[in-house]
Amino acid sequence: VQIMQADSLDELLKELTGFDRANLAVVTTQEFDMPRYDLTWTCAGETGLLSCRAAILDDGTHYYVVTSQVPAENGELCRQQINQFFDSFGLYTSEGV
Repeated sequence: VQIMQADSLDELLKELTGFDRANLAVVTTQEFDMPRYDLTWTCAGETGLLSCRAAILDDGTHYYVVTSQVPAENGELCRQQINQFFDSFGLYTSEGV
């Protein structure tokens, strides 16, 4: 989980994934009255192919980013935990109230 700044979403996606936005399938939705961007990609890691996922919230000043990487061969085994992790991602200002 990171709070990041970038000049544009395109720049942020390049920094996170190594790919240009045109080469990524980015799903755009709204959450907390902010744009949310979800994407997946694969890349080479030190021990083999990695299955990667990111979710980004954009408040207009900062990007709130959560990412995951698992060995591609374990992707299906980890799917439920990864989905729960990403489903819980958000900005909460009244936590515990």
